[in-house]
Formats: sequence, structure tokens, C-alpha cells
Amino acid sequence: MRINRLLPGLALLAMTGLVVPTYAADENINKSITIADTVSVGSTQLKPGDYRVKVDGNKVTIEFHNKVVATAEGKWEPRNERFESTAVIYDSNHNVQEIRFSGRKDALVLSPGSASTGSEK
Repeated sequence: MRINRLLPGLALLAMTGLVVPTYAADENINKSITIADTVSVGSTQLKPGDYRVKVDGNKVTIEFHNKVVATAEGKWEPRNERFESTAVIYDSNHNVQEIRFSGRKDALVLSPGSASTGSEK
């Protein structure tokens, strides 16, 4: 009888284990963004243009013409509403704070001081 009581809990635990990897895989993205103003990611200055942002877990890579120009650490933070368009949010010093991707309800928030220059510019 004791096994019958544990079985529903074990089934729920097994189902949870199947759901978590699916969400984690969703965090790996490869999207294009357009930067309208000169901004900085760490010590790297990004001029206006079209860039590619790749996210693998908490590692963020920014590419320009297929060359890595900056890397940083980031994390997904939930927001209340889905974003209608992709936007790069920066502070008064033009340091990128977060990237909001169209259709998502979370923002990619860059960790301050985690950025580095890419291997090639």
C-alpha cells in the first residue's frame, strides 16, 4: 500500500524532469538585432549596424559580419508582457543593460562587468 501512495508523486517528479530540459533548450537562441546608436558591451564599443546575438545558457556572444566582437554573461528575467519588437536597452552612458526579443516575455539582462572583447573585430 505504501508504494501506491508514492507512485503519483514519483510520476509527477518524472514529468517535471522532462519539462525542465525543454525550457533550458529554449534559452539557446541565435537572433539578429539592429543597433541604432553607438553602445558599449563591457569595454567593446558597438557602432550602429546589424549584429547577431547568440545565447548559450548564460553565455552571450555578439557577432558582426560573422566575427565575434563581444562576449558577456547574461540571464533571462521575466517581464509582465510580451515584447512587440526587438530592442536594445542601454543606460545614460550607452552601456547595454538588456536585450528584449520580439514575442518573448523575458529580457536578456547582461551582467555588469562580465563582458569581454571578441577575438576578432
